[in-house]
Amino acid sequence: MKKRKFSWPLLGLIAALLLLNVVGNSFFARFDLTAEKRNSLTDLTKETLKELDYPMHAEVFLEGDFLPEIRAFQEAIKTQLAEMSQYADLSYDFINPEGDVELITEFQRRGFREITELNQKSELETTRQRLWPILKLNYGGLEPVFINLVQGSMRPTRFGMQADYLRAESNLENLLTSKLLTMTEGRLTVGLLQGHGELDDQEIRELGSELANRYNLFKYNMRGQLAGRPIDPRIDVLLVLQPTQAFTERDKYELDQYIMRGGSVLFVVDEEVIDMDMYLKQSTLTDLRDLNLSDMFMKYGFSLNSDLIQDLQCATLDVRNNATEVQFEPFPWVFYPLLSQFPEHPITRNIDAALLRYASSLRPLNTQGLTYTPFLLSSQDSRVAGGKQFINIGEYVENPPDPATFNQGPQIAGLLVEGTFESVFNFRDPPRDSLAPFAPPMPFLENSQLQLPGESYPDFAERVFAAFRDSVFAYGVLQAGTAPNRRIAIISDGEFVQGEMLQGQRLFMPYDNKNLVLNIIDYLGGDEAISQIRAKEVVLRRLDADKVEANRTGIQFINVALPILFILAFGLIRFYLRRRKNESYNIRA
Repeated sequence: MKKRKFSWPLLGLIAALLLLNVVGNSFFARFDLTAEKRNSLTDLTKETLKELDYPMHAEVFLEGDFLPEIRAFQEAIKTQLAEMSQYADLSYDFINPEGDVELITEFQRRGFREITELNQKSELETTRQRLWPILKLNYGGLEPVFINLVQGSMRPTRFGMQADYLRAESNLENLLTSKLLTMTEGRLTVGLLQGHGELDDQEIRELGSELANRYNLFKYNMRGQLAGRPIDPRIDVLLVLQPTQAFTERDKYELDQYIMRGGSVLFVVDEEVIDMDMYLKQSTLTDLRDLNLSDMFMKYGFSLNSDLIQDLQCATLDVRNNATEVQFEPFPWVFYPLLSQFPEHPITRNIDAALLRYASSLRPLNTQGLTYTPFLLSSQDSRVAGGKQFINIGEYVENPPDPATFNQGPQIAGLLVEGTFESVFNFRDPPRDSLAPFAPPMPFLENSQLQLPGESYPDFAERVFAAFRDSVFAYGVLQAGTAPNRRIAIISDGEFVQGEMLQGQRLFMPYDNKNLVLNIIDYLGGDEAISQIRAKEVVLRRLDADKVEANRTGIQFINVALPILFILAFGLIRFYLRRRKNESYNIRA
């Protein structure tokens, strides 16, 4: 019997593999071959991590025996944190919060809601699993920050709100980096305008909680102690959310001058009053709402029309049907346009759908010096109905509208206007009223220039800030905001920022309405850093459920039987070749 020679090449190969394994365990690297580089960090994220001054530790409360899609999301989080740790002193742990009453109480106190995942093992057995997909970020000596890892990725199902983990995975970098920027560079200052019947805390519970977590949030009551006083220019973005009472001329003046000094405003307003509930009151006569803002809007380059948008591409209402055994059944409600086409813009990137409810149309006036970006557009199969209207759900169910009449094309319900705005109070005396009988204390600005003639913005800002040292706010002391941006956005649907109504209760905000509002605020406030991260477009390539079901047998054969057949074929071929080789040896012998 021949003695086999020692193979130095084989030994070298084994040593190289061992060395490669050691190096692979010591260093993290991966190659991103996706078209949109979905698995690569943006340059902004890398720079943000490199500039951190202190170690950072993340606690991820997502550990346990999960369903495959949740395990995949868990692995995506680990990979994301591992890659971020290459640019900063970042450590992390995965923790199972189940049974920790104190920790879960802390989650609930901060407004987080648990997610119940269902695993249907058979027609008779369904298991439930509670999840808290939350990340706690500790940095330096700052207060820990809690991040909801499925924020903006919840979808309604027949089992309730469920997380879309594929979408949540694509949003991880946005969530983590935006929180880091907030912790290290400060927050935008956002003001909630009050005094004209605007939405209260209970009516915007979900959005209000998110605003308080992300920004320095203040309430600014123009009819209270601040009546007749200038709106503090340290407010980066002012929110006017569905006012129901008319603005006085003095209120308009102060709002106008805030914009002239470079302030940015988001108007969310209704032009028509709709008093109707699908369970209690199924018909109504609409009324026109006069907010005394029409002349201001026209001066700023747009008008809000007295009509309602109707769209064949719409959401449904659960309508009572007495003719069948089913108490409620879905019915397409043309007054609820469901928008899915958005322009290429930082405020609309990664927005899948938005819901309008009784929205009016907007008309750009193409004013010189202003640029317009319509960001909420109904579908091609739309129309508008002007003036006061009688709306009866039952009549629409019995006599659905003719689709051929929906021929007026896309209607604008959301508009961004940027540029130099002219004051609506040019050539007019500053107004006074009973709550503000004194003259305005600040000099009048006729347009939205950055500064007064001959005065630099920092000097002007310091002089203006001095006028507000005695201001009273709801949540604390204002910090200096950013430089003026001269931007106005308007959404012609007062319900856009509210949750869906069900039997008199406000539930979660529908679709991507909340994310779109947050994008608008960041853009209006000039937070280009956050906008850059959101502009990273990630294409969610999902399996076609219908094709999967139709080709179930073939897919199962390819994934299960075909590999086994390949192994058997390889074994048979190898056996045949060995047998032939042995036969040739026997013949030579």
